[in-house]
Amino acid sequence: MIKNWTKGLYNEVSVDVTPFNMAVAIKDGENLKCIHGYWKCKDYLQDFFWIENQKIEDSRAIYGFIHHNMNLTSDPIYIVIDNLDFNAKKYFDNIKLFWALPDHKYSISVELIDNKIVLDITSLFNAKPYEISLYATLFRLQYAYTNTYDTVISFLTDIESIGESISGMYSKDIERITVMLPMLNEIYLGIDFDQQWSKYKSGYNCHDGSGILSMFENLSNKYSKA
Repeated sequence: MIKNWTKGLYNEVSVDVTPFNMAVAIKDGENLKCIHGYWKCKDYLQDFFWIENQKIEDSRAIYGFIHHNMNLTSDPIYIVIDNLDFNAKKYFDNIKLFWALPDHKYSISVELIDNKIVLDITSLFNAKPYEISLYATLFRLQYAYTNTYDTVISFLTDIESIGESISGMYSKDIERITVMLPMLNEIYLGIDFDQQWSKYKSGYNCHDGSGILSMFENLSNKYSKA
């Protein structure tokens, strides 16, 4: 059973018209408990990990998102996805296959609870900011996966044509992935970009500057001819 945060969605999410709502959850006995309301903007996941990694005790609201350090780095952490336009049960088998692909850098396991997709993301505590942003994007694009692809990169390379066939698929994610494919190839080849949580001195700085789109813009000279 999933215990939802009683205050519901943050106001900011209305500007991000994806059909997916996400929330971080922790174990509460036999159940899962969301530790804040659902969000739509994937950058909140970077904010959460920034606060936990940097041990921010007094976090001010980041575009409506408030989280105080809970020292969760040694505890199981989950993402609960509440799908407004997608029947989670219909997509669950393919999503399991997606997270079993061999070229994922971080291990993610998946369950179906209360007709919601629940992902164990504990391994992401070892990830860098741009990788958190990438995986947050995959949490939405996973619904487009079919077993005709045997690697993550082969799936992402074809995501533009796949996404067009799925009603409600978030077009901005597809556009970002298509533009960033050269960099994503290097990520999946194990190229280590220099990016540390300590670089971000405020929550807004992290939210606006730690995603894969920011990384791509920072490396625009390298990839402009790709």
